[in-house]
Amino acid sequence: MIQAEKLSVKYATGKKEILNSLSLEVKSGDIFSLVGPNGVGKTTLVKAILGMVKITHGACRILQIDTKNGLNENLKQKISFV
Repeated sequence: MIQAEKLSVKYATGKKEILNSLSLEVKSGDIFSLVGPNGVGKTTLVKAILGMVKITHGACRILQIDTKNGLNENLKQKISFV
């Protein structure tokens, strides 16, 4: 359902990578949560998967559809993000 492979993200304003070679797979029916202190990359991970921030390296897919350039119209009808 959701896949991230060797995902790295670095914001243009900083030199530090926020995510470094992170891989993740969430299958249909899985219950998944992201927890951790402020500033560790939880929101950046979600934004990268949704194509809201530029991925430095790696790939993200939702329902086998690449989200590197954002969500297509089909995915926009199926996904909510708060």
